[in-house]
Amino acid sequence: TVVCGAALVLGFSYVEWAICVLSLPLVLSAEMFNQVLKTLMTGVDRYLGDDVRKAMRIGTGAVFVTMAGSVIALALIVGRHLLELFAE
Repeated sequence: TVVCGAALVLGFSYVEWAICVLSLPLVLSAEMFNQVLKTLMTGVDRYLGDDVRKAMRIGTGAVFVTMAGSVIALALIVGRHLLELFAE
């Protein structure tokens, strides 16, 4: 909501809007895949060894990387517009 509000106020271009709109589902889908992995791990933890725990750590890392990438992309877009706004 905050990003959409800032996008309206700062006058984002179509490409910037597309990046903002696609960032949210990207992070949500990574988190959903991580939850699936977590659910599978809970169900079969007794039968599988350390490989399952390693897969869980990799899934958590993937969510972090996705979130970090989205935050960086949004920060660059919003930051550029804020610099233009306050540079005047």
